[in-house]
Amino acid sequence: RNRTCRQTGMTSSRGSIFAVTLLLCVFAISLMSGAVSASTYKFIVLDTLGGPYGIASAINNSGQVAGYTPGPEVDHAVKWDGRLPIDLHPLNGAVSQATDINDSGQVVGWSHGVPSSGDTRALLSDGVHPPAFLKPLDGDASWANAINNAGSVVGNSSTSNNATIHATLWQGDDAIDLGTLGGTSSFADGINDAGQIVGESRLSGDEISHATLWDGTSLIDLGALAGSSHFSFASDINNRQQVIGGIEVDSSGIQHVILWNGVSVTDLGQGFAADINNNGQVVGTRDFAAWLWDQGTGSNLNEFLDTTTVNAGWYLRDAAGINDNGWITGTAVNSIDGRTRAYILTPVPEPGAAVLMLLGLGVIAVMIRCQSSRMA
Repeated sequence: RNRTCRQTGMTSSRGSIFAVTLLLCVFAISLMSGAVSASTYKFIVLDTLGGPYGIASAINNSGQVAGYTPGPEVDHAVKWDGRLPIDLHPLNGAVSQATDINDSGQVVGWSHGVPSSGDTRALLSDGVHPPAFLKPLDGDASWANAINNAGSVVGNSSTSNNATIHATLWQGDDAIDLGTLGGTSSFADGINDAGQIVGESRLSGDEISHATLWDGTSLIDLGALAGSSHFSFASDINNRQQVIGGIEVDSSGIQHVILWNGVSVTDLGQGFAADINNNGQVVGTRDFAAWLWDQGTGSNLNEFLDTTTVNAGWYLRDAAGINDNGWITGTAVNSIDGRTRAYILTPVPEPGAAVLMLLGLGVIAVMIRCQSSRMA
């Protein structure tokens, strides 16, 4: 019986070919998984609750987006699970916005006009039940800015007699004052899954603020690493303890994106950084455009849009969040009809990566067929 595959010499060669094929597949998968290797992005417009605009704040690893869009009259906090928004607005709230979302779909933000006194309160929602309000420290107001996968929430809260604002950690019903670097006020903007928190704090004398890291036991002045005389802030921290933020480089107000990585500081150039994923990819805004920084290289995300999207009038105004799959969310404007909409970008891999993947899978398929034929 005629056989395509011969027994002689095949055992060692099959192992070698299989190993090489697996390496090709792994390499192709790594290329396809990162936003930096995308030749284009698939552009998805997210619907509103009927109002004229939608604003995205964050995206989780399932592709769910948090943000806000007008309801009948005012802004409503929403979660997009797909293209359609889920209204998270409190029944007794006047205005609400969502600022972050974790991988369980829990959303945090704030609502103004609650309770009946008209105060602003941090809110926490699972998207199913009515939002819960997070109590302030000792004052009347609170705002939630970020939530990790353990459900710990960080933000800001007014102190006794509403004298000032302090960075605040909420764990269950407990509101914890995170303190300052010596000044009167501080603000918390990001938290990772280890519970490390970043933001900014006023220094003694209240003349300047520095990027700050709360590591669970102490307050660390990150701004001193980037230039103690300059105003600085931290926007987010990932699970690799990489911190992203900004520094004001001169009196004109020009800001540069700064990456803190342990004791090292990297200046990524002019812009504003909003989010960093666990791969170290950073998104934000530069020159009124959505921007991506990857391995130290910055790119205008509008350059990755396909011709159809560009011809339809869409322009990416900012990028607010990026997940570990390289999916990006932010706000886009349309030059043709004037719409402002939240969006999602999903990376389309380089053709070379797809070819490598198909080649590797094809070799494996041939080997399996040959093995089956030999056994028959």
